[in-house]
Amino acid sequence: PTVSSTTYTTASTVSPSTAPATSSSSASVTPPPTVIPPAPTPAIQTSLTASLTSASEDKAGAFVFHAGSASGTAKDWNWTATLTLGSSKTIKSMSMSIPGTNNTWSTVTMSNWPLVVFANGVQLNTSYGQTLGTYAAGTPVTFQLYGQIDYRTFKGATLTVSFTDGTSVTTTIPASTITVAAKGSRTNTDQTASSWIALGKLFGSRY
Repeated sequence: PTVSSTTYTTASTVSPSTAPATSSSSASVTPPPTVIPPAPTPAIQTSLTASLTSASEDKAGAFVFHAGSASGTAKDWNWTATLTLGSSKTIKSMSMSIPGTNNTWSTVTMSNWPLVVFANGVQLNTSYGQTLGTYAAGTPVTFQLYGQIDYRTFKGATLTVSFTDGTSVTTTIPASTITVAAKGSRTNTDQTASSWIALGKLFGSRY
């Protein structure tokens, strides 16, 4: 008998090729820059400075807010004061006093001689009790102050600026070599005595 031969073909199994792994390196991360906040702006403090400027003008008298004379002279002490405010304020009054004496000048107290106040060449007060303006914070304001001379030498004084909100600021004015040429020396009762004389002239009676 005829034997047929059958040829068997064995299929070979092919393993799928494995794709090569991709090698990746970790990139370095740059940290964000450090942000330093700005330093806080310091609060503006209220300050006052003053000094004696001259003794050659006449813008005040005894109980008058204009040119006048007392104690044998028409000259005034002229002080320069610079005020810087920490917040907006209205000036209620200013007063100048010489420690250890009766010499006091004021914008508000009628028993004291007038303290006449100028700013930018403009007179701010013409009688007792007037406010002296409202001023913004941070901007220095310069005032020229005038007080009728009694003592012929200036041995220093204290200036106080009071505000309508109830606060105040004070500075000490140093002694000065500025003097007024006149006869004799003054005593600490001169302004008091001169005040009675000036009041008598002012109100038409004798003291």
